[in-house]
Amino acid sequence: RRELREEARRALKAAGVVTLVVTHDPDEAMEIADRIAVMEGGRIAQCAAPDELYANPASALVASLFGEAQRFPAVIDDGAAVMAYGSLPAENFSQGMAAEVIVRPEAVTLELADGANDAFRIGDIRFLGRDWLVLLSSESFPNLEPLRARVDELAGFAIGEAVSVRFDPCGTFVFAA
Repeated sequence: RRELREEARRALKAAGVVTLVVTHDPDEAMEIADRIAVMEGGRIAQCAAPDELYANPASALVASLFGEAQRFPAVIDDGAAVMAYGSLPAENFSQGMAAEVIVRPEAVTLELADGANDAFRIGDIRFLGRDWLVLLSSESFPNLEPLRARVDELAGFAIGEAVSVRFDPCGTFVFAA
């Protein structure tokens, strides 16, 4: 199937043919399209190049479609989206507003616990070939879904270890709930 997609894309590009492809497979859309129109509720939620959809999604749906993403409820407080796993800047939202935070695992940076901010424990570590998946549990909210971090190197982290996290703004998004 992948070879067929690549061959079709090359042939259509070479012929200069404009083509509309309808698919429900986000990975397929990313592989073959120059531009993708994402439909939500019968309307176009966003139309952009694949890299633009990934880096600057217009909605929680778009953010969740392209790339691995976790969704967390949040509340806006003093210019920040506050969720169980921490807070993110959220300047353009009203105080007290319900929000949804989307976090890509590669946007979670692990740091050795400093004693003051070690609210997470490493619950599991899995090698994925190119990188490592680290599952984090919250000490304050033990019943929450584990926060997923993808890291290139383990840097001495071990299961059971206390860590703190930072969120890279390039892989975290805040939307109205």
